[in-house]
Amino acid sequence: MLQKAYLLFLLSCITALSAWSQIKPKREYSGFFDTYYQRGLITYYGGVGMTNYRGDLVKTFSLQGSSFGISAGAHYKLWPHIVVGAELSYLNFSANDFNTARNLSFSGWGFEWGAFGRFYLIDEVIRVAPDKRKEGSASFCKPYIHLGINGLLYNSTAVINEPTVLISREIEAIKYPRLAAAFPVGFGLQFRINNRMSVCPEYAYRFMMTDKLDGIDNLFGETKNDGFGTLMIKFQYAPSAPKQKKPVSLAPPAPYTGPKGTSTWKTRKQEEQKRTPPQDNYEIPSTDDNPDTTEETEEVIEEENPDITPTPQNSTGN
Repeated sequence: MLQKAYLLFLLSCITALSAWSQIKPKREYSGFFDTYYQRGLITYYGGVGMTNYRGDLVKTFSLQGSSFGISAGAHYKLWPHIVVGAELSYLNFSANDFNTARNLSFSGWGFEWGAFGRFYLIDEVIRVAPDKRKEGSASFCKPYIHLGINGLLYNSTAVINEPTVLISREIEAIKYPRLAAAFPVGFGLQFRINNRMSVCPEYAYRFMMTDKLDGIDNLFGETKNDGFGTLMIKFQYAPSAPKQKKPVSLAPPAPYTGPKGTSTWKTRKQEEQKRTPPQDNYEIPSTDDNPDTTEETEEVIEEENPDITPTPQNSTGN
């Protein structure tokens, strides 16, 4: 029954995401964040990584409780800095007991689904038209905080490696599969590849509402709930995001040899001056054209130098 309900939930999520992806994102303004943003931008992603169990058999984070997992999902941009989404994961669990005297181990698997929210600590700020070139391309790395609420359908098997060790009889009473609630809290980094693709390393730890994830309940009176973490590398793709425009290489323009600037009275006057040859404003008078000027000049010389006697002119017949 639980498996049928799980498949029905998965089918409804896929249908809803397909319908949302057909809606073109609208540019809106957020007064709280004082920026423009694209509401409705849907991003799909898939991830691979490892799981790390922590519970009755492993008290600290170590490789003793490590296994693998895969995930897929989508998120929707609700406001600047904030996205909400849904995720589906297949997780594998295994661990060996840290207490070698008990010598226990367990293995199991689980399907996890749920809703989450991300808060990006860094996001683009778009207030005026020149800032639009920053959208989806300005920040190479954007850190974020991850919070969610999930359901986990799991099946685990505990193994007693040494039958002489006394174990609580509640191990045999557990019936599988079981369903439990989990609350992931994590941190991630989104690295931009281009406007539509990005990669996100993300770690999230699940606080669970059960102590039976490892197939052991109330081991020697311990009642603390189990938990596990996931370290995933997620590859994201946003089909409705604007494409990155490639730079267009154009041939160099032909040199311009025509008139420069606007034709005005000043520029026309300068052009006329360039076409007209320069003329001298002062001309030395010629003595041949003005004979009186020579006599006046001689009189002035005699007045300034009275001692100078004029040179007699030779006359014919003397």
